[in-house]
Amino acid sequence: MVKKKVVLIEDHVVGHIRQCEAIYYHIVEYYKRRKAIDDGAELLSLQLNTKIQPGWLKKTMHYFMHPRYAECEGCDRCVRMITSPEDYRRLLAVSPDIVVSPFGKRTTLITRWLARRCRAKSIVLMNPRQFQERYDLVVIPRHDVVEAKPNMVVTEGAPNAVRLRALSPAALSLRNEFGQSKTCRIGLLLGGDYKTFRMQEEKIDVLIRQVREVAGILNAELFITTSRRTPRSIERAVKFCFTGESSCRLLVIASENNRPEVVPALLGLCRLVLVSPESISMISEAATSDAHVLVYEDDDFLDDKHRRFLANLKTKGFIHTESIDRIAQKILEVSRLPVKEKSLNDGEAVLEGLSRIL
Repeated sequence: MVKKKVVLIEDHVVGHIRQCEAIYYHIVEYYKRRKAIDDGAELLSLQLNTKIQPGWLKKTMHYFMHPRYAECEGCDRCVRMITSPEDYRRLLAVSPDIVVSPFGKRTTLITRWLARRCRAKSIVLMNPRQFQERYDLVVIPRHDVVEAKPNMVVTEGAPNAVRLRALSPAALSLRNEFGQSKTCRIGLLLGGDYKTFRMQEEKIDVLIRQVREVAGILNAELFITTSRRTPRSIERAVKFCFTGESSCRLLVIASENNRPEVVPALLGLCRLVLVSPESISMISEAATSDAHVLVYEDDDFLDDKHRRFLANLKTKGFIHTESIDRIAQKILEVSRLPVKEKSLNDGEAVLEGLSRIL
């Protein structure tokens, strides 16, 4: 058996990195099913410090120095132009079989160049727009509204491997720490500011007070985690509300103690999970789990893409939504539902896409 070398080109956005890692997990799963490689495909993540150029200088460099940049399939000149000398040397040192990256003018150009140079397969996430046909596989969520092409996989949510990650040693250790319970368990996943979305302390205060109140009514156990994007004011409000609270079994403040695989473990422990609305990756992970998913509504800052995403998942029965001021009533309503029958399952679509190119 031969191990495959997978290189992830990272862009410093946590959600994008998770999605790329999910593709890696599915690559490993694909080869496991075919019994073509050992358990661990070799993974290398490259966080590149790409140079940030002012708009006018970037145009000069791309269009004056390289007039045919828009048609470039990835050449040394372009890659050296957008990377530091150190990163360029790191790229020359790798020899992948598969290159995975999120969409970005720099990351996708590097992906094309590296795949062509190493005769590797290229996989790009999200919508590479006019470059769609230049990659072996493009994984695009439905809310990006694109015309499907032969090299595409269209998913309902963001690619994730939360079920596979739930079996990791770190996630299993955390789940074993709390064991089984007949008590209702409620999870709370709080993201943070993202693009135009702003998490407001007043709204979160209303939300967490209702969560604490309904936990008392249901005699439920609470499992709570913030993210690295959560504003400090929100972190303080969460700690003030739940520190010392008997119902709170787990409280993770990601900026202080970001426990590995806490999200997959939490999703495996809880019957119902309440999620903030701005993170497509986090909501997709929750919808893929066996937990009932409730997303609180905050239309003030959500863009059209997020609204399409939430509407699609709600219509298909993967999530519930409710306004913040009625969260307590909705939690009580969802808690009475039978075992969840329908979960998001984009993994099979990704595996089918991988079967076309590997």
